[in-house]
Amino acid sequence: IVWEDRVYIANVAANPDGEQPLHHVQCFQLSDGKRLWKTAVEPGPAKRGPLKGDRGLGYANSTPCTDGERVYALFG
Repeated sequence: IVWEDRVYIANVAANPDGEQPLHHVQCFQLSDGKRLWKTAVEPGPAKRGPLKGDRGLGYANSTPCTDGERVYALFG
């Protein structure tokens, strides 16, 4: 999402140490793309599907939102 001069994204990365992928929310400056911060988010109870690499649960298919003071993100 874009809010004023910031871009917020929710993303998922492979976790070399376990089954659950790593969840993050990041903030970038709109004018030059510079990353301003990156926050790890604890994974919830959802697990990957039965097939290796199954993305059926859509871990990061939601879009973060903001109320102008906080950023909210929901992962699978």
